Amino acid sequence: MSTYVLVPGAGGEAWYWSRVVGELTRRGHEAIAVDLPAADESAGLAEYVDVVVAAAEGQDEARRRNDEQEGRSPDGEFDPFTYFLHDVPPDVLAEAWDHDSDQSGRPFEFQRRVSRERLGVTPGVLPGGHLVALSNPVGLVGLLESYQRR
Repeated sequence: MSTYVLVPGAGGEAWYWSRVVGELTRRGHEAIAVDLPAADESAGLAEYVDVVVAAAEGQDEARRRNDEQEGRSPDGEFDPFTYFLHDVPPDVLAEAWDHDSDQSGRPFEFQRRVSRERLGVTPGVLPGGHLVALSNPVGLVGLLESYQRR
């Protein structure tokens, strides 16, 4: 089957991919989720690339994640809204729930159009919001596998 190297976004950790790792493993793939040196002020793009390359080459076994991970925080729950507002004072966080609003799809239509026109790429679109690896790991793995069949 295939090997996938999964790199988190800004401030993210390999844990973000834990549900995807489990799904890929169940389907017979190898998955390597990478912890980036996000907290290291001296780490630049070159250091990030080195970490990803080392993981891909199997030089950093500690970075590999397996299907025993369940994608939960230490208290057993995951709250994406709180995740993005982790550095906001508790009273402001409590008030923020009253200001959580829907987002129109128009900006995303623009991004898809630009991807097609400038890059010649039609992006895959999945339900699941910003944290799709946590909210829709089965759909994401299916999309990844569809790219392998092309």
